[in-house]
Amino acid sequence: MNKRNQKRSQSPSPLERGGGEVLNIGVIGAGGFAAFAIKAFLQLQFEKGEINLYEWIPVKMKLNGLLQKDHLKRLEELMGNLSVVHLDKPSVTDQKVQGRFNDIFFNEHVTIEYGNASEKQNRYSNMLIAMMQDQWNWIKDQSHERIIDDNNAVNSLRMAEQATEIAQKF
Repeated sequence: MNKRNQKRSQSPSPLERGGGEVLNIGVIGAGGFAAFAIKAFLQLQFEKGEINLYEWIPVKMKLNGLLQKDHLKRLEELMGNLSVVHLDKPSVTDQKVQGRFNDIFFNEHVTIEYGNASEKQNRYSNMLIAMMQDQWNWIKDQSHERIIDDNNAVNSLRMAEQATEIAQKF
Protein backbone atom coordinates (compact mmCIF):
# COMPACT_ATOMS: atom_id res chain seq x y z
CA MET A 1 0.00 0.00 0.00
CA ASN A 2 1.52 3.34 -1.01
CA LYS A 3 1.55 6.40 1.28
CA ARG A 4 -1.37 8.05 -0.48
CA ASN A 5 -3.67 5.03 -0.09
CA GLN A 6 -2.46 4.51 3.47
CA LYS A 7 -3.35 8.10 4.37
CA ARG A 8 -6.72 7.79 2.62
CA SER A 9 -7.58 4.65 4.60
CA GLN A 10 -6.79 6.45 7.88
CA SER A 11 -8.92 9.49 7.17
CA PRO A 12 -12.43 9.41 8.63
CA SER A 13 -15.43 8.84 6.37
CA PRO A 14 -17.87 11.71 5.80
CA LEU A 15 -20.17 10.11 8.36
CA GLU A 16 -17.42 10.05 10.98
CA ARG A 17 -16.64 13.71 10.25
CA GLY A 18 -20.34 14.59 10.40
CA GLY A 19 -20.27 15.97 6.86
CA GLY A 20 -23.11 13.95 5.43
CA GLU A 21 -23.96 10.50 4.32
CA VAL A 22 -22.37 8.90 1.29
CA LEU A 23 -24.87 7.37 -1.06
CA ASN A 24 -23.94 4.83 -3.71
CA ILE A 25 -25.65 6.16 -6.83
CA GLY A 26 -24.77 3.32 -9.18
CA VAL A 27 -22.26 2.16 -11.72
CA ILE A 28 -21.22 4.50 -14.54
CA GLY A 29 -19.99 3.21 -17.91
CA ALA A 30 -18.34 -0.06 -18.79
CA GLY A 31 -15.33 0.64 -16.57
CA GLY A 32 -17.36 -0.22 -13.50
CA PHE A 33 -16.53 2.97 -11.58
CA ALA A 34 -19.08 3.60 -8.86
CA ALA A 35 -20.39 7.11 -8.59
CA PHE A 36 -20.91 8.62 -5.17
CA ALA A 37 -22.79 11.71 -4.09
CA ILE A 38 -22.55 13.43 -0.76
CA LYS A 39 -25.86 14.50 0.67
CA ALA A 40 -25.04 17.54 2.75
CA PHE A 41 -26.60 18.13 6.12
CA LEU A 42 -25.83 20.08 9.22
CA GLN A 43 -26.78 18.64 12.59
CA LEU A 44 -27.09 20.91 15.60
CA GLN A 45 -27.38 19.09 18.93
CA PHE A 46 -28.82 20.60 22.08
CA GLU A 47 -29.77 19.37 25.54
CA LYS A 48 -33.41 19.05 24.51
CA GLY A 49 -32.89 17.53 21.06
CA GLU A 50 -31.39 18.06 17.64
CA ILE A 51 -32.03 19.93 14.42
CA ASN A 52 -30.94 18.61 11.03
CA LEU A 53 -30.69 21.00 8.09
CA TYR A 54 -30.49 19.32 4.67
CA GLU A 55 -28.78 20.36 1.41
CA TRP A 56 -25.90 22.77 0.84
CA ILE A 57 -28.31 25.64 1.17
CA PRO A 58 -30.86 24.32 3.67
CA VAL A 59 -34.30 23.74 2.18
CA LYS A 60 -35.48 21.04 4.61
CA MET A 61 -35.33 20.80 8.38
CA LYS A 62 -36.02 17.99 10.83
CA LEU A 63 -36.33 18.67 14.56
CA ASN A 64 -36.34 15.91 17.15
CA GLY A 65 -36.76 17.15 20.69
CA LEU A 66 -38.36 17.44 24.08
CA LEU A 67 -40.86 20.28 24.26
CA GLN A 68 -43.02 22.00 26.83
CA LYS A 69 -46.76 21.93 26.11
CA ASP A 70 -46.94 25.32 24.35
CA HIS A 71 -43.71 25.01 22.32
CA LEU A 72 -45.23 22.98 19.48
CA LYS A 73 -48.05 25.51 19.07
CA ARG A 74 -45.48 28.33 18.96
CA LEU A 75 -43.38 26.50 16.35
CA GLU A 76 -46.49 26.00 14.20
CA GLU A 77 -47.24 29.74 14.46
CA LEU A 78 -43.66 30.70 13.52
CA MET A 79 -43.04 28.17 10.76
CA GLY A 80 -46.47 27.64 9.29
CA ASN A 81 -46.57 24.49 7.20
CA LEU A 82 -44.67 21.99 9.34
CA SER A 83 -45.35 18.29 9.55
CA VAL A 84 -45.50 16.45 12.88
CA VAL A 85 -43.94 13.06 12.12
CA HIS A 86 -43.90 11.76 15.71
CA LEU A 87 -45.65 13.03 18.81
CA ASP A 88 -45.41 11.23 22.12
CA LYS A 89 -47.24 12.73 25.08
CA PRO A 90 -46.17 10.81 28.17
CA SER A 91 -48.90 9.86 30.62
CA VAL A 92 -47.06 11.78 33.34
CA THR A 93 -46.97 15.53 32.79
CA ASP A 94 -43.73 17.39 33.34
CA GLN A 95 -41.34 14.52 32.67
CA LYS A 96 -37.81 15.13 33.97
CA VAL A 97 -34.49 14.09 32.42
CA GLN A 98 -30.86 15.22 32.91
CA GLY A 99 -28.90 17.09 30.27
CA ARG A 100 -25.48 18.64 30.84
CA PHE A 101 -26.02 18.29 34.61
CA ASN A 102 -29.28 20.23 34.48
CA ASP A 103 -32.85 19.07 34.96
CA ILE A 104 -34.91 19.27 31.77
CA PHE A 105 -38.68 19.23 32.09
CA PHE A 106 -40.84 18.35 29.10
CA ASN A 107 -44.38 17.36 28.19
CA GLU A 108 -43.89 16.06 24.63
CA HIS A 109 -41.30 14.14 22.65
CA VAL A 110 -41.73 15.30 19.06
CA THR A 111 -40.22 14.93 15.60
CA ILE A 112 -41.23 17.56 13.09
CA GLU A 113 -40.21 18.23 9.50
CA TYR A 114 -40.32 21.50 7.65
CA GLY A 115 -39.61 22.35 4.04
CA ASN A 116 -39.16 20.13 1.05
CA ALA A 117 -36.23 19.14 -1.13
CA SER A 118 -38.29 20.17 -4.17
CA GLU A 119 -37.89 23.80 -3.02
CA LYS A 120 -34.16 23.55 -3.77
CA GLN A 121 -34.51 24.52 -7.44
CA ASN A 122 -36.52 27.65 -6.61
CA ARG A 123 -34.16 28.65 -3.81
CA TYR A 124 -31.07 28.26 -6.01
CA SER A 125 -32.79 30.08 -8.87
CA ASN A 126 -33.71 33.03 -6.62
CA MET A 127 -30.15 33.21 -5.29
CA LEU A 128 -28.68 33.18 -8.79
CA ILE A 129 -31.06 35.91 -9.94
CA ALA A 130 -30.16 38.05 -6.92
CA MET A 131 -26.41 37.55 -7.53
CA MET A 132 -26.75 38.46 -11.21
CA GLN A 133 -28.87 41.50 -10.35
CA ASP A 134 -26.21 42.63 -7.86
CA GLN A 135 -23.47 42.28 -10.48
CA TRP A 136 -25.60 44.07 -13.10
CA ASN A 137 -26.22 46.96 -10.68
CA TRP A 138 -22.46 47.27 -10.17
CA ILE A 139 -21.81 47.23 -13.93
CA LYS A 140 -24.30 50.06 -14.43
CA ASP A 141 -23.09 52.02 -11.39
CA GLN A 142 -19.62 51.27 -10.05
CA SER A 143 -20.36 53.16 -6.85
CA HIS A 144 -22.82 50.35 -6.01
CA GLU A 145 -21.39 48.25 -3.21
CA ARG A 146 -21.51 44.64 -4.39
CA ILE A 147 -22.72 41.92 -2.06
CA ILE A 148 -20.56 39.33 -3.81
CA ASP A 149 -17.06 40.28 -4.94
CA ASP A 150 -13.56 38.82 -5.04
CA ASN A 151 -13.29 39.09 -1.24
CA ASN A 152 -16.10 36.53 -0.88
CA ALA A 153 -14.04 33.92 -2.74
CA VAL A 154 -10.96 34.58 -0.62
CA ASN A 155 -12.97 34.47 2.62
CA SER A 156 -14.74 31.26 1.56
CA LEU A 157 -11.41 29.60 0.83
CA ARG A 158 -10.05 30.77 4.18
CA MET A 159 -13.07 29.33 6.02
CA ALA A 160 -12.75 26.03 4.12
CA GLU A 161 -9.09 25.77 5.11
CA GLN A 162 -9.91 26.49 8.76
CA ALA A 163 -12.73 23.92 8.71
CA THR A 164 -10.39 21.33 7.20
CA GLU A 165 -7.78 21.97 9.92
CA ILE A 166 -10.39 21.64 12.66
CA ALA A 167 -11.83 18.45 11.11
CA GLN A 168 -8.38 16.87 10.82
CA LYS A 169 -7.79 17.36 14.57
CA PHE A 170 -10.69 15.04 15.26
